[in-house]
Amino acid sequence: MKNRALLTRLVTIFVVVIAAALIAYRFYTQFTQAVQTQTVLQTTEYQTVDVQLYTVRKESLVAQQSAGESVPTVQDGERVAKGEPLAALFSSEEKAQAYLESRELEKKLHRYDVFQNSSAGSMDIHKLDREIDLSFLSWLDIVDSGDLEDYAQQSDLLLDKLTLRQAAVSGRLEDNGVVTQLRQELQQAKALGKPQSYINAEQAGYFVSDAAFCVPQELYQTVLKQTVSDIERLLSAEPQGNPGVMGKLVQAHEWYVLTLIPAERAAQFQPGGTAKLLMDQYESGFLEMEVRAIGAQDNGKVPLVLSSREMNAYLSGMKVENARLVLQEYKGLKVARAAVRVQDGVKGVYIRRNQMVNFRRLDVVYETADFVIAVHNTHSSSPIAHVKLYDEVITQGRDLYDRKIIN
Repeated sequence: MKNRALLTRLVTIFVVVIAAALIAYRFYTQFTQAVQTQTVLQTTEYQTVDVQLYTVRKESLVAQQSAGESVPTVQDGERVAKGEPLAALFSSEEKAQAYLESRELEKKLHRYDVFQNSSAGSMDIHKLDREIDLSFLSWLDIVDSGDLEDYAQQSDLLLDKLTLRQAAVSGRLEDNGVVTQLRQELQQAKALGKPQSYINAEQAGYFVSDAAFCVPQELYQTVLKQTVSDIERLLSAEPQGNPGVMGKLVQAHEWYVLTLIPAERAAQFQPGGTAKLLMDQYESGFLEMEVRAIGAQDNGKVPLVLSSREMNAYLSGMKVENARLVLQEYKGLKVARAAVRVQDGVKGVYIRRNQMVNFRRLDVVYETADFVIAVHNTHSSSPIAHVKLYDEVITQGRDLYDRKIIN
């Protein structure tokens, strides 16, 4: 009997404690105004359509007249003059490799010469440390991406920064005999890797080492007249090999891409206007081109011909590529959809300024399930101020209203 009374008392105490805790929690949530906020940032969003591009250039093949191993002496996308060497020719692969090694050794020696002549003692070590950290993080990103070309370049950049730091700390570059060894290796490589002859450019142009994709000359002449069926045939064609050549020369500054777009989107482009292509592999991420021609509709598709005069290593290697064609571009302030509210018929957000809540207007131009993009409409007659860059918009809060004071 005593045990039962004790148990009843303990259960009663437990229930009272739980009830008190619940009351305290309700009291806390009722009289405190904890909010969650998100900073308003500038952004650009695109409405796009996926397209395939067929690249058209005025180009000719560079033949390798004699047998042997050829090594380009110029970079892809580099402009060369008539008669300028395009490649060195070697009688064996071993000699070609020695020639390539000599060029790498010359680059390393040049970097050491730059370090030796730099005012290392006056360099800001703390600044160098920050640059080394950023370089290392970039190197890690490239390792994750698997881009071997960027990997080599970023590795050299990181090594240069570390070498400069060593020189800055000690006041001079301690090569520990590295320069002497590099000079000896260079002398041996040059002795073995002597070219037997050179392949020279027969005309001026931009050099491209990949000759597997070469556009027929007649296509360049008729590029503005290509139909839907013509472009479909080009996009589906298998690349033809070109034995006996070591590259090609692009003669004309202007080059083109052919693509097909949905017929309902054709009205968004006009000859002489600008089209933007989003390309993940391109260094800037996008390429702006001029709209040169819009063809006739066929089976719901329309030919679109774009042109450019820009040229570099990446663009010179373009063949059949995937891209996203921008239909509409939206620039403005990015605001989380969870923050958007309507007060007295006005769409807007609550922002937190110190300990006060204020309502701000939103002029939305683009929206998704997660966010909206707003622009400040200076012609609006609304007396309510518009949200601004870096405002702290409230994405979660209770009983919000304009000019409310919060803890």
